[in-house]
Amino acid sequence: MFGVQEANRLVVRVYDIHPFLDGNTRATWSLRNYALLRCGLDSLSELEDPGRYERAWWSAPPASRESLDEAVASELGALEMRRDEHNRRT
Repeated sequence: MFGVQEANRLVVRVYDIHPFLDGNTRATWSLRNYALLRCGLDSLSELEDPGRYERAWWSAPPASRESLDEAVASELGALEMRRDEHNRRT
């Protein structure tokens, strides 16, 4: 979970300073994926529950991103389960 927390902390900081005129969300999404990969985790290519992720992103207070960490970890777990299911079928 440490990798997820660090990736989220990084992207929230970048998003909060809003460094680009356009594309801040896309940039932070790519940055999170890069950070997750560097930690040995999977990237988030698609979300099983986009609504949960969005609610966690917009409702989390600046000092605590636990709901966002949980949402990302849950999505990574769902991705792993889908991959395992796919591998069992093939």
